[in-house]
Amino acid sequence: MTTPPSTPEIAPELLQAARETERHVAESGWGQPDRVFALARTADLVAAEPSLRGQLGDESGYSAVEQELPAGTELVEFLGHTRWPEAVVGCALAAERRMTVPPAQRAAGAGDEPEAIRLLVAVTRQGERVTLLRMEQHDRDTDVAVAHDAARELEDALLVTLGD
Repeated sequence: MTTPPSTPEIAPELLQAARETERHVAESGWGQPDRVFALARTADLVAAEPSLRGQLGDESGYSAVEQELPAGTELVEFLGHTRWPEAVVGCALAAERRMTVPPAQRAAGAGDEPEAIRLLVAVTRQGERVTLLRMEQHDRDTDVAVAHDAARELEDALLVTLGD
């Protein structure tokens, strides 16, 4: 009998930052462009700007700081040219995509219209990673799925931006 592979533990600070960022993005509804965030230690942000104390939450965690994509810049191009400074401990991106319905579900009457999904992918310099998935048909915070390695290519692309 074989033992199923274990799922790596997701660092609580990364998971919390990813959930907070995903909820922030979800507040703006569907049909959004890709969004990119730097993750910084909350304590470092408060030390640099004491007026932020109490606004950013738990100082032992991470806070997301949204970065504007230059007009007309595609996500792949942005990631290919981005290198985060050392103060950035991680980064995240939110991207909406259309997911086709698998044939088995179509045969079971699920319909054949592609479904809108939103991925929130977050990584750290230490190689920690997490992906959150929200489906438009199940658009509730309680229905957001949490996974490790669910969007490996996006996770890897983000990790490159944190490299030397």
